[in-house]
Amino acid sequence: MRYIKPKTQPIKGLLIFAGIGVAISLAGIIIFIFDRSNLAISILVYIFGGMFLIGGSAVILDQLFHYVEVKEDKLIHRVFFKKNVLPINKIKKLVLKNGIYEVYSGKKKFCTIPSQVTGAPEIAVALQRQGVVIDEK
Repeated sequence: MRYIKPKTQPIKGLLIFAGIGVAISLAGIIIFIFDRSNLAISILVYIFGGMFLIGGSAVILDQLFHYVEVKEDKLIHRVFFKKNVLPINKIKKLVLKNGIYEVYSGKKKFCTIPSQVTGAPEIAVALQRQGVVIDEK
């Protein structure tokens, strides 16, 4: 049996919704580039289509390149191209508050992990196995 390292996963429903929104926005913008019949509607489609295109793209990138994982004896928090690594023995506390795990290194918060995200419970279990105690508030 292959060992799977604990890692948070993107929310599939949100990825699908954002992908559909980006596709519809892009299609609307392209259609109204070639259709010059109504200038006012074209301007509205450019403005709102552009906003949804940028917002949806940001959501997709965030879901794909923002995760937390446990690798050997380290907790890795990656946000886009920035990678923060914390040795598990440096974790001072793990707090579960309002459905969100908060990981502290000393008095500084290292990262937050929503408990409903796929992979979050596995990360909590992996941290507990290495001696981190969960403090529920």
